[in-house]
Parts: sequence; C-alpha cells; structure tokens
Amino acid sequence: MKIGKVFKYFRQTKHITLKEACQGIVSVPFLSRFENGLTDISFSHLLELLNRINVQLSEFEFLYQQKNTTNNDLLPAFQQAYQEGNAAQLKKYLSEWQKKQGKFANLQTIQLKMMLTTLGEGTVTEDELAILVSYFQKIDNWTFF
Repeated sequence: MKIGKVFKYFRQTKHITLKEACQGIVSVPFLSRFENGLTDISFSHLLELLNRINVQLSEFEFLYQQKNTTNNDLLPAFQQAYQEGNAAQLKKYLSEWQKKQGKFANLQTIQLKMMLTTLGEGTVTEDELAILVSYFQKIDNWTFF
C-alpha cells in the first residue's frame, strides 16, 4: 500500500473531505492524485497534511508498516534469523535473492552475505563492498524511518 492510500484511509475515517484536508497546503487535484498513488509528495507537505487531519507521524508510519509487511521489507525476517544465529535460514534467503535481478536484489544479496560473514559462514568481495560504498555515498537524505 502506498503512503497516499494510508493518508486517504486516515482522512476518510475521520470524515475529512479532500478540500478540508488540503486547504492552504496543496490543491485538491494534487491531493487526490497523491492519495491514488499517481504522484509523490514532499515530506514537509505530508507533515502539514498529517497535522491538518490530526495524525501523528508515528501513528501514520505504524499503519504504513502494518499494510506493507508482505515482500517490501524483509529486513525484520533477516534480522530475526541473524539474531538467532540461523545461518541456514540466511543461506536460504541468500539463495532466493541471488536468483533475482536488479539493484535492490543485489543490495539484499550483499546484506545477507554480510550477515553470514559476521556469523563465520560467508564472505563479501571487494566488488560488493565497492557497490555498497557507491550506494551509500549517493544517499542525500538520511531519515529515521
């Protein structure tokens, strides 16, 4: 579920119209497009809109995480296996991710290899470390969430 849909859920359950929610912040058509996943929104506008409908960012983020626990964020599953020292499970995850293509799959693969390395069950190559360095250097905005 996209963040716009989560915002729409909160807005509608509070019986707040599009016009009431966006007045003086963004236009009604813009908010509608955002809620329907057709456009992105700046973080500052999102905070203003959440304030307008009386929703805390933590509450918003909690519902967003609950609605998006399927395949989007596997980090909790990785972390659980790592914390349990379950190298076999991490190797299963690694095998699955090595079959996939794309930047995200490559980053997941490297992450799993690093976890296995710290458990004494794997290695990370210099090329993989260079990929991580390049990736982290390109991040402009680090956030808590």
